[in-house]
Amino acid sequence: MIGSASMTEPGERFMVDSCVWIDHFRQNPTREVQRLGLALLDGANVWTCGPILQEVLAGVMQPKQAERLRGQFEALDYAQIDDEADFLAAADIYRRCRTLGATPRSSDDCLIAQLCIAHDVPLLTSDRDFAAIARAVPLRLA
Repeated sequence: MIGSASMTEPGERFMVDSCVWIDHFRQNPTREVQRLGLALLDGANVWTCGPILQEVLAGVMQPKQAERLRGQFEALDYAQIDDEADFLAAADIYRRCRTLGATPRSSDDCLIAQLCIAHDVPLLTSDRDFAAIARAVPLRLA
């Protein structure tokens, strides 16, 4: 972007949590939405995964809108789940958080965290549960 500092780095890559996508589609001007918008313009590698896709599309009421959004998500890099290993690791993340006194509100968040760790991509989120998860495991936040 000419004349302004970008919030993204060339070649940057990160997973975008459902709460950021929802704010993006609702045009809520949060810091995370601004960063996502710049990343999409700058050609950063934006990632998604099954649980995020499910969370975003579950809230869409109109089938045509859901199909349009699904098509937009197909252009993103996709973190595949490694069958049983990722589910077991996500359960371990949940237990570790509970041991530290910070039980995540959703076990799906632990699966998202595991996929970020496994694929070595930081997570762009505004969900406070991920800050607690990042204190328990090597989850990087964007």
